[in-house]
Amino acid sequence: MDKLFTLFEKSSDAAFAVDADQRIIFWNHTAERLTGYTIAETAGKPCWRLLCGVTNEGIPLCRANCPIILQIKAGKPVYNVDMAIREQTGLSIPVNLSTIPVGPEHGNGEKPFLIHLMRPLPKPGSQFGAFRLYLLGPLRAQRLEGSFVNGLYWQNAEVRALLVLLAQAYPAPLAANELAAALWPKLSGSIAQGVLATSVTHLRLSLEPNLEDPDDSAYIHRNAHGYQINPNIPLWCDLDYVTAQLETARLEPNPQRAKTLLQELLILFRGDYLADLSKTAVWSLNQHLYTEKLHLTILETAGDLLQQLDQPQEAKKLYLSALMLDPDCTTAYQKLIHLALPHNGKVAALQYCQRLAATLRRELDIILDEEFRELLEET
Repeated sequence: MDKLFTLFEKSSDAAFAVDADQRIIFWNHTAERLTGYTIAETAGKPCWRLLCGVTNEGIPLCRANCPIILQIKAGKPVYNVDMAIREQTGLSIPVNLSTIPVGPEHGNGEKPFLIHLMRPLPKPGSQFGAFRLYLLGPLRAQRLEGSFVNGLYWQNAEVRALLVLLAQAYPAPLAANELAAALWPKLSGSIAQGVLATSVTHLRLSLEPNLEDPDDSAYIHRNAHGYQINPNIPLWCDLDYVTAQLETARLEPNPQRAKTLLQELLILFRGDYLADLSKTAVWSLNQHLYTEKLHLTILETAGDLLQQLDQPQEAKKLYLSALMLDPDCTTAYQKLIHLALPHNGKVAALQYCQRLAATLRRELDIILDEEFRELLEET
């Protein structure tokens, strides 16, 4: 089995193996790049819970005893299938999946298992096929074909910050002296320019590890005006996407569809804005506060919608999440109180609010402000 896995470890296809219980026992580095899930994150996980694959029609394909498993158990041939899987950020990736059943005779007498091969597919008319940047948390970058950027050079915060600066200027170029001054303000001009040239090379090699000549990069160009992300490559940014989709969700007449849109947006929030670059020139307090407010707005908007759909417990969870994000979010307090009123009556609602106050103080270390106390008295 180990020898077989060694062969697939070198495959350019994303490959993983599952045992008879559909738990992942092998995950190669190409699968890491494609999905964003590390080998450690996938080990022992049920493949269907991790990937959540659906057909092109949106019908769930990944599940316990999925159709592929049933075909194999019935002794029938298994054909490859086009499907969409969920990657680490929660968005979907279209892939073609093929399956190789491996019996005991090929696995050194061990129990049979399955090897799945995934090849990314283009998805016209969607954000897939764009160069994608995720800023709502530690920076993540996803190449055109869907794999995530990693590697030794990518571990350098200044290399990642350089990419963010170029993305902020996209599609225009940034002058080399501006980039050098922004990233290395304490260095002299000539030294900073030298460090910039090295960082550009490292960024290009991070994006295209097999690049023989860094100047031939398809992603990062240089012209007379400076450096830029190739303007012919579509650039997708989670922050821009969330801002636009929030408005779409607000205008969506179908409550269930609006709920789905908002849930998809909440998945994109993986932490504080550029959490890994807070010590660099690309981070700003104003942008941090803006993204925090945007997150709060989506949490409360989704909570309000769940109330309309008569799902008070789910709405309550979102309002509490808003309080964990911002203990001074008075509107979340108010909505929790009003959530209790129609179900329990005023006396019961007041008791609920008192328990809520105690819980917030004990579990979240939130001290209620005067405005909330006045709200309790009014109730």
